[in-house]
Amino acid sequence: MRIVIKMKHFIVDASGSKCKPSLQIMCRHHCHWSLHPNSLGIKGQSYQLLLQVCLGLGMRPLITFQRSYASLTSHHFLLCPSTTTLYHLEEGKYCLTGGHDRSVRLWNPFRYDPAATSSTTTPASSTGRPSSIPPALPIQTYTAGYTHPITSVTATESRTATQILVAASRETLVVSDLITQQLKRRFQGHHVSTINAVAAAKHAEAYLSASYDGTVAIWDGRSSDTRPIQVLKDAKDSVTDVHIVQNDSDCCIIRTSSVDGKVRTYDVRKGLLHTDDCGSPITSMALTKDGECLAVSCLDGTIRLLQQQQPQGGEEAGGGGELLNTFTGHQAGNYALQVGILANDETILSASEDGTCILYDLVRATRVQALQVAPGRPVCAIATHPKHSSVVITASYNETTTVWSHDSSQFYAE
Repeated sequence: MRIVIKMKHFIVDASGSKCKPSLQIMCRHHCHWSLHPNSLGIKGQSYQLLLQVCLGLGMRPLITFQRSYASLTSHHFLLCPSTTTLYHLEEGKYCLTGGHDRSVRLWNPFRYDPAATSSTTTPASSTGRPSSIPPALPIQTYTAGYTHPITSVTATESRTATQILVAASRETLVVSDLITQQLKRRFQGHHVSTINAVAAAKHAEAYLSASYDGTVAIWDGRSSDTRPIQVLKDAKDSVTDVHIVQNDSDCCIIRTSSVDGKVRTYDVRKGLLHTDDCGSPITSMALTKDGECLAVSCLDGTIRLLQQQQPQGGEEAGGGGELLNTFTGHQAGNYALQVGILANDETILSASEDGTCILYDLVRATRVQALQVAPGRPVCAIATHPKHSSVVITASYNETTTVWSHDSSQFYAE
């Protein structure tokens, strides 16, 4: 009988003290036992020896998100999908959300809002109502240039150049200074339908907008020209997601997904196009940190893991096409659901229409955990931390965005 052991991380109990990690043992008949060291009389070196034996048998620990620690609830009618994103400013300490109130907000999801009442300073359990979760600290609000609800938002990753905020307000791409909140550019007049996704080059030399009209516009971030420098028209239906993959060389990859079921990978330097057919409308995609695998969320309720070629300066770059794995178990079919991958490249996350966020083991394709986000209301937007595998942010149609973690030491009130 094959046994899998999950090692829970330290959590903080009601008294504020840390509890020892416990073990969950699960057999193939899905029977569960929680084995706490004290209840078994296992202490000190004996407990550590037990863990080493389990790991030596190939039973690697799996992440279990214990609690929802903070909420981002200042938006009125938060839109999904593509309205929550984490970016690399200060090692991912901040996040952005966009809402139906025609604003983008910058948050510190690891710090509680000091203006909140003392009754909301205790984190809620994973089954708690969003109103019982302490609010995160709001940093700034951006409203200049937005005339319609926000449909997608991102930010540049460069620490040397000015930090740029890029957001879509219906058919318009709005570029702002992330620090000063100053409106810098408004790109409009090309797209005839809503922009579904946006992307920005590392140093803000170019911006991309993927639209419901089936086109991807590339905008020059350094000139004053408001016309796109290039338009990708290969998609036969709505383009749902767009990524830019850059490395230290001159190689640049643009990857798009569409409702026509195709993932298109453009090698900008060589002018090459590689197409992967998933056979079902695609709602979103996520690339592993090593650049070798692409998780594609499809409307048929299946996440497909595709092999990719990592861009190299002297070699042809593009999609690999080989199907490595499939993941099923979340509810889909009516909404555009986002997919994400934890920073350690071991867990895939999927939003679900039943109000949960499903975690899958990337190698075994097994369901690891279900976060009870908003029972009865679809969860469409998710974001994973770019550096740490301990933080996940979910956004639901119940008008809340929630921060989840299995490491309470990252959160503080002052």
